[in-house]
Amino acid sequence: MLPAIVNRLCCNQLGSMRLAGLLLLVAGWAIVLAAFLMLGAITARAAFVAAGVAIEMLGLGLLARSHVSVREAKR
Repeated sequence: MLPAIVNRLCCNQLGSMRLAGLLLLVAGWAIVLAAFLMLGAITARAAFVAAGVAIEMLGLGLLARSHVSVREAKR
């Protein structure tokens, strides 16, 4: 009984991690596109592009971490 409960909680958290990672990837992409479309000054555009890329890297790291956790949980 207890392993089944732990497995359900683990899978729900990993699903949330995957969803958060995917949303961060999309948000970073949207920030980069918005910076190119709305900002005229090269310094402001570069700062927002760097922030967008950083957010995409966070999302990618979270997504990768959720997949590594699934492999560790199955062991």
